[in-house]
Amino acid sequence: MAGKNIHIMAALFVCLFSVAGCATTHKIGADIMGKGKTLKKKIAFMPSMNDSGFGGDDFQVAAHGELKKTLSKRCDGIHIIDSREIQRALEEIPHGLSGRIDTLALGKLGRTYGLGGVLEQTIVDMEYITAKRGIWGFRKTRMLARASFRLRCYDTETTAVFFDEMVTDEVALTEGVWKDAKNTGAYNQEMAGAIVSKIISKAVKLICKRLAEEPWKGYVVKDSEERLTLTAGKDVGLATGDVLEVFGAAEPIRGQGDKVYLVPGLKMGEIRVTGVKEDQAEVVPVSGRNLERGHSVKLKP
Repeated sequence: MAGKNIHIMAALFVCLFSVAGCATTHKIGADIMGKGKTLKKKIAFMPSMNDSGFGGDDFQVAAHGELKKTLSKRCDGIHIIDSREIQRALEEIPHGLSGRIDTLALGKLGRTYGLGGVLEQTIVDMEYITAKRGIWGFRKTRMLARASFRLRCYDTETTAVFFDEMVTDEVALTEGVWKDAKNTGAYNQEMAGAIVSKIISKAVKLICKRLAEEPWKGYVVKDSEERLTLTAGKDVGLATGDVLEVFGAAEPIRGQGDKVYLVPGLKMGEIRVTGVKEDQAEVVPVSGRNLERGHSVKLKP
């Protein structure tokens, strides 16, 4: 009898383990795959700036290049647009009397190229400090270079700012390098590379996380009586048969100073993808009317 009970208990344990295992596997799969289809967000970069007084164009170019390269490697949820055409267009966006970028012009450009966001990186500061570092009880005074980068991302649909964050990090220097940099402002490529690597690693985590929180969006760039063309295609993961929701746009709202915001409008209808190219998609209306150029689209839940 005891042996029979042991066998029954063993069988129950195996069943429970199997159910729990299946549930755990399903959860892990859901965490990895997500609850539904996701599309990559297209982003582009404003010309970077260096307000720190350190390294001039060399430091600026190094930081800008490292950010783009690292984002491409580590952030699967974005697609960077980096053609000469869009670089030139971004450089030509005017600034208002206050020095702020013309966000309305930025929004129009973003819709033309199907951008979900436009990222701006500024090297704000480079300072040389001494501070104690290390494990408590064994802390030593170190000579450090500390840099601060500002990351700002504009939402092209509303022209508002997605996020505006400061990222700061530091590297330890030898006494000779520290004194030379502090006293003369000499550009040390090895030091610059080390601090750029640390800051960009933190910046990329921040950017990926914040962009992942935002829904994907695309835009209608051409319209005819029966067919529409979107500024997104295989590059973001669109496929034939995908169904999207179309939203109109309300009148621009003027904010403080020379800021202008575009308020998303009501849902106008739905469309289905009938053909996909590398960076464009052909769609046909499924419901609604008056769907036209400039309307934004989002993946139907």
